[in-house]
Amino acid sequence: MNLPYKDYILIIKHTLEEGPGIIEEVFQKNCVNYIIVEFERGEKLPKELENIKGVISLGGDMNVYEKDKYPFLTEEELFINKIKSYNIPYLGICLGSQLLAKTFGAKVYVGKCKEVGFYEVEITDLGRKDNLFNCIEESFYVFQYHSDCFEIPEKGILLVKGKDCYINQGFKVDENLYGLQFHIEVEEKLLRNFGIDYDGKLKVLKNTGEKIIKNFLNISFKN
Repeated sequence: MNLPYKDYILIIKHTLEEGPGIIEEVFQKNCVNYIIVEFERGEKLPKELENIKGVISLGGDMNVYEKDKYPFLTEEELFINKIKSYNIPYLGICLGSQLLAKTFGAKVYVGKCKEVGFYEVEITDLGRKDNLFNCIEESFYVFQYHSDCFEIPEKGILLVKGKDCYINQGFKVDENLYGLQFHIEVEEKLLRNFGIDYDGKLKVLKNTGEKIIKNFLNISFKN
């Protein structure tokens, strides 16, 4: 990969349909350098890590246990272990969070229900002390689109819990590896692709998502 930037955020995109949404908007408004790796286009993860300040892994319609069908899942698990050794912050969203859980030995499985739509979640006591949730309300609404769920890794910390189907909604491993089951990147186009009626909800979702993204940037560029 021929890198145009000295320092940048790497975005891992698993499917063509699920893009970075408001993550890209926030980066552009704040002049943050970023590179998107698109697995469905056959692109590869970078071998050199010294210029990467943080990694964001997006969602996708595949499952973490479909490695034979999607070999890049194995590649990404190895990559997560590698960035851990370099102390590079990671933020996994939906599939990205499930990959983080699996990488560190937690069970990922088809749950008892499918969460699709808008759900209320709550930050735990430990989550309120974490920099990822600075200036975030204790309870807030998120967009969900998944049927798989994860257990928390043995050395992980539960940061966000659900009030409906699944308790485990956000967690942290090590100093700065985060997994969020819900989608913070949602914008109008993505919700339309999902066939979701978002009337009156998008502004609130974007406001929360932008704050979490900016908090992750602060974590990444302090590193």
